[in-house]
Amino acid sequence: MLSEYPHLQQCMRIVDAEFQFDRHKLTFFFESHLNVRVDFRALVCDLFITYKTRIWMQQVEVLQSGFNQCKLW
Repeated sequence: MLSEYPHLQQCMRIVDAEFQFDRHKLTFFFESHLNVRVDFRALVCDLFITYKTRIWMQQVEVLQSGFNQCKLW
């Protein structure tokens, strides 16, 4: 799905995705290497059409340590 948006591939990388227990919300965790605001509206609309649930985009920062831990912004 992200391959349809080459401008987003340059700005972000999806790290993880998870459904809520009741499957009413799907959260995509992503990291962005650029300090620019990214417009996700078209991507979120396509994801909603595919998954038929509320879509949430959450930016995370990957910590530079021995472990791959993520810190939510």
